[in-house]
Amino acid sequence: MGRQYCIEIQSLVYGGYGLGRLPEGKTVFVPFVIPGEQAIIRVIEEMRNHAIAELVELKKVNENRLTPRCSHFGFCGGCHHQHILYEFQLSWKEEIITEQLQRLANISSPLVGRTRGSPNEWNYRNAVQFHVSQEGKLCFNDLYKNSPFFVNECHLPLPKINQA
Repeated sequence: MGRQYCIEIQSLVYGGYGLGRLPEGKTVFVPFVIPGEQAIIRVIEEMRNHAIAELVELKKVNENRLTPRCSHFGFCGGCHHQHILYEFQLSWKEEIITEQLQRLANISSPLVGRTRGSPNEWNYRNAVQFHVSQEGKLCFNDLYKNSPFFVNECHLPLPKINQA
């Protein structure tokens, strides 16, 4: 593990990962990427049929990529698509639902309607899962270390939740 590869990201899948293929054809899941991007990745976990990798560097960037608003994005596990233009996120969510129904429910041509976006791109979530630090502070969990970290900002919860 720890090997690096340059791969093309083919699609987004459930859980916020981009899907690509390693040179030998094995599926690899990479967070914080967009389809069409070419990425240098580092394998961090390898299973028999797939691998999990982290993004090292982007060699080719999708035009729908944004600078994330949150300073915690990239290691916080709370949101997955903040680097993607909102309209592009919505279209990919339709693709993800369609793929899930085909693969898991064996529905060959599922009827999936257009994903309706929130009128508020930010501060729309009415539920957030916090963790508590040793000091008793509300925290989020680090995506890679699975350990709590103090949150300076979060742009997804409703303002009253954010005040907590």
